[in-house]
Amino acid sequence: MRRRFWVALTLIQLLAACSSTAYRNETFAEASPYEARFATTPPATCEAARRVLLSQGYSLVAAAADEIRGSKAFQPDEDEHVVLDITVICVSLPDGAIAYVNAVQTEYALKEKSDSADLSISRLGSISLPLGGSKDSLVKVGAMTVEDPTFYQRFFAAVSRHAPRLRPTR
Repeated sequence: MRRRFWVALTLIQLLAACSSTAYRNETFAEASPYEARFATTPPATCEAARRVLLSQGYSLVAAAADEIRGSKAFQPDEDEHVVLDITVICVSLPDGAIAYVNAVQTEYALKEKSDSADLSISRLGSISLPLGGSKDSLVKVGAMTVEDPTFYQRFFAAVSRHAPRLRPTR
């Protein structure tokens, strides 16, 4: 009985080790591309971020004094659809505000599903007959946080045009 327990435990540990470990590269470094400091209040900083998102064609999903969420859809090619969701959180500092930004890119692919009908005949079994029609639908194929520091630098530079930068976080 004990032997089975240890074998099962070892198998579980091996399976866990083989699972996705993308989080293991997370460094929690002091310098972060996801934040910038501004010489304004949190509401003024978030208002600047709101104006940037609106000026670039984002739909506002939520807008508060200290949080902005926007979304924009892209279609890189005929069978691919990408949605970029951006969240901005503005927090007070003794000498201004800090804006934390996170962008998540979600990808969808167009999948075709053929319609068919099943026909069951006793003693012969069942057969599936195609009806000739098909349905196209978007299927989520992946989502990931945008990690490109230059993306966030461009965003913060645009926010700076509306709210003066206090100092870089790096």
